[in-house]
Amino acid sequence: MIEIIAKTIGTQVGTTIANEVAKHSDEILYETLELAGDAVEFAGECVCDILNGIGNLFDP
Repeated sequence: MIEIIAKTIGTQVGTTIANEVAKHSDEILYETLELAGDAVEFAGECVCDILNGIGNLFDP
């Protein structure tokens, strides 16, 4: 009997969490894409800084 109650509660909790994630999935996706864009921008800046540093080694 306890097993049935535990499974029922677990199913309800899982369903509630899934519904909340689905409600906010567009926000989650937007924030994730924004964060990924920031990471790509930062990586690009790092590459530019590295290339500028290498270029400065060969300046007279």
